[in-house]
Parts: sequence; C-alpha cells; structure tokens
Amino acid sequence: MSARTIISQSLVLLLFSATATGAAPTEGASAIIAVLAYPHQSRSPERSRVFRSHGKAYRFRLNPELDVDGHLVVFELLMEGAESSSRGENLLDPTGKLHGYQKWYFAAADFSHGAGKSIYGTTRTIALPNRGLTVQINVARVAVKPTPATSLMNASYRFTQLTVRVQARPASVAAR
Repeated sequence: MSARTIISQSLVLLLFSATATGAAPTEGASAIIAVLAYPHQSRSPERSRVFRSHGKAYRFRLNPELDVDGHLVVFELLMEGAESSSRGENLLDPTGKLHGYQKWYFAAADFSHGAGKSIYGTTRTIALPNRGLTVQINVARVAVKPTPATSLMNASYRFTQLTVRVQARPASVAAR
C-alpha cells in the first residue's frame, strides 16, 4: 500500500451540520459547517456528509499531496458534486483554469510561522456566485515540522496536524 493511500485513508472528517445562528436559509439551502482534521481520531470517512444548496448536492474533502520523499506537504480542500460516484473537478475553483497557490490549498511551508502569518491568514472566504454559495474556511489548528534537505529537494516543511473548519452558506445569507 502506498504512502499516499495510507495518508488518504487516515484522513478523517468530523462533521457538525448546523444552520448558522440568525441566518435564515434561502431556497431550501441551509448553512453547513464541517470540521476536517488530520491526523484522525477515528476511522470515519474522509469526505463530509452531503449538503444541498439550490437543488444540488455537494460534499467537502481534504486531498493530501506528498513530496517525492513521502512527506505530507499540501492539502487541497475539494468541494465536489455529491451525485456522481467519481471524484470530479474542484467546484471551489469557479473557472477550472486557475493555477498557483489558491485559497483552497494548504501548503505546509506556508504555515512555517503559524496560521496567522500564512499568505491567506487564518480565515479564507471564497465566493461562488454561480452556485449561490459563499464558503468560509478557518484554519483552526496547524502544526508543521521541517523536512531535511536531500540531493533531490531543498529543506521544506511537512504537516503533522491540520484542522480546518469549513462553512458553506447561501450567498445572500453570507453577505449580511
């Protein structure tokens, strides 16, 4: 079994589904709050429960990425359509064409001085007007350790812990 498979299987999603206080759902859509954590405390699935907004079903998941030495160096937060069984495009990327470090990426090296000093800080907000959603991501806990330099790679950082709180709300509610 590959290191990527082991790490992927070890990710957990702890889901706390709730309607945001004081926020009235619109068009049958309510807010969802999901807490995604690495390393895991149990053997729960790595994906969130399905939530619905404007008649469509979605779920969140953390996708781990390893460097050539098998260090966990990046997580990508994915929002996927829940109706297809295959893992498709990341719906947090409204165009499918963006490159570089985006708000849904979490690179260990970016957290070397703590979440507050990362490029996006502790809170990241993504507007998805075509889906009628606003997604807010809070980095609740993060810990990284340096990786040694090798003949193939410079020294960098790897994750030992990451906990993100993801809240998806109807755009009209989130704008209040």
